[in-house]
Amino acid sequence: DAQVLGTLSDQGTLGWTIRKLHSLKYFGPIQRGFIEMAAGWALFLVITGLYLWWPRGRKAGVVTVRGTPRQRVYWRDLHAVTGLVVAIGLVFLAITGMPWSVFWGAKANELANGHNFGYPAGVRVQFPMSGHVLMDSTNLPWTLQRTQVPGKATESPHAMHGEEMPVEHQHDASLSSYEAHLPKQLDLDALMLHVQHLNLAPGYTVTPPRGAQGVFTASVYPHDLDKQRVVHIDQFTGQPLLDMSYADYGLLGKWLEWGINVHLGQEFGVANQLLLILVCAGIVLLYVSGALMWIKRRPAKGMGVPPLPKQRKAIAGVVVILAIGGLLFPLVGLSLAFMLLMDSVVIKYSGL
Repeated sequence: DAQVLGTLSDQGTLGWTIRKLHSLKYFGPIQRGFIEMAAGWALFLVITGLYLWWPRGRKAGVVTVRGTPRQRVYWRDLHAVTGLVVAIGLVFLAITGMPWSVFWGAKANELANGHNFGYPAGVRVQFPMSGHVLMDSTNLPWTLQRTQVPGKATESPHAMHGEEMPVEHQHDASLSSYEAHLPKQLDLDALMLHVQHLNLAPGYTVTPPRGAQGVFTASVYPHDLDKQRVVHIDQFTGQPLLDMSYADYGLLGKWLEWGINVHLGQEFGVANQLLLILVCAGIVLLYVSGALMWIKRRPAKGMGVPPLPKQRKAIAGVVVILAIGGLLFPLVGLSLAFMLLMDSVVIKYSGL
């Protein structure tokens, strides 16, 4: 009988809350910048960790764990071996999470959107305009007959063609006359009939147009990437203006979508989710073993900060690596500069 039995906001579920917490969208762009820093530093830690793990002729503690939990060497080896196993997963999660970041992600999306090697023009940027023309709805002067709608209300209709307007048609082609002849937008029921004929995968979303120049957008992002699809629909006629699927994306666009799908645990089903759980458990073990290594190493009355290496070339190499990383991930470079500043202040005034 069409009686509403209950309602639930799509932003009121536990899953939605966890996803927003994970991306820090709850807290604004500044806090999301810290996530970008964390992801960048995760990549740095993997690179430096692999350097420290490198055998250099050693056999013990490379792929095996020595000693007992009471000994520092046990936690050192456990940290190294665990890092070796989860390094690829950690790098993958950091990189595939970057599209949501504030600075690096925005630049990556800017590069990917509107280019054939990513998401071709029309999918997410440079939406097509309506294919409907004014002559389809009324009798108009020849200068207006091929004008598409929606047109730009701030421009003269003739400016689109670069043609002079005949004097006898000036009154007919006035802006008020132009707007009066615009067709009406489809209502929701008529629109959904057009959408149903597109045969999109279940779970699709229809987004209404923004203003007179907008288009209806039907999109679906299912677990099966092959069924991913974006369709822009003329808001007046209901005809598809653009219809693209995963197969139409460029190499970068396909890689981004595949990486995000794996990051979300959707690409390989339960196996994908179990693998991510193991990687996350390994990351937690890295944190715990690293903290215990520091506790067992540090002096009773000190922080246990290691001295600078005697080989200046080693310092120069590290500086070069950090400088390159800081350029690739500017927020990481900013955090590094801040830490160097704080380090110098602490050393200067604490006598360390």
